[in-house]
Amino acid sequence: MTTCRQCKSTFQPSERQIRKSDFLCSECQRAYDAAYRAARKASGNPVKTGQMPRSYHQAYEAAYAQRPGVRERRASLMRGYARLHAGRHAARRKLRHEVEMGRIVPLPCEVCGDTPTDGHHASYALPLAVTWLCKQHHQELHAKAKGEQS
Repeated sequence: MTTCRQCKSTFQPSERQIRKSDFLCSECQRAYDAAYRAARKASGNPVKTGQMPRSYHQAYEAAYAQRPGVRERRASLMRGYARLHAGRHAARRKLRHEVEMGRIVPLPCEVCGDTPTDGHHASYALPLAVTWLCKQHHQELHAKAKGEQS
């Protein structure tokens, strides 16, 4: 038996209470939980665990972006990524341009014959040599390639 740290009554603690040294009887724990929920509701944050509203995340991201150095660090990372993958971007840009000009016409999916399709580059060194795949088969191809890579 243990004494409640709030009301000083005696009760049998659960394993969690023993492990956490959290000795509140069930009545005091319910009162504490209700007060906690009321305080969160008053502060404009009445949510269940792990279910923060989108507005909360947007406000957090906006505040984070205002921190010193964040904008420069993100810009530097994006420049590095663009340099690292310049060939990919050039190949996609060239294919998109050719499709827009009408010199290349997207074909039906080579697996199922469905449309619309995406052009899949087996090699970015050959920007106009693409396999035409629907969204589903394109994603499956990348998932399979990623699985083989690991």
